[in-house]
Amino acid sequence: MVNIEETFEERQQATKMKHVSTMQKWVLFGVGMILLLVFTLILVAAWTTPDQLTSQFSLELGRMILPSMVGSGATIVGALFISNSHKD
Repeated sequence: MVNIEETFEERQQATKMKHVSTMQKWVLFGVGMILLLVFTLILVAAWTTPDQLTSQFSLELGRMILPSMVGSGATIVGALFISNSHKD
């Protein structure tokens, strides 16, 4: 015979895990959008002022920022997966 309390608890746990997963995806998406926006704004500012900054400077700026953005994204994704694996 199926225990009603067990199935209710299992459904409740599954709903909780789905909610946490959805929220983690939204956080990751939000942080990624912020990083992309900052990167874009810096490069646009560097490219639209040709009398003060050269295109070579913009390229070097992009080469400096892109690895830190990728590293930040990887750290966030890793933290999300690690926190998800340590749940009860």
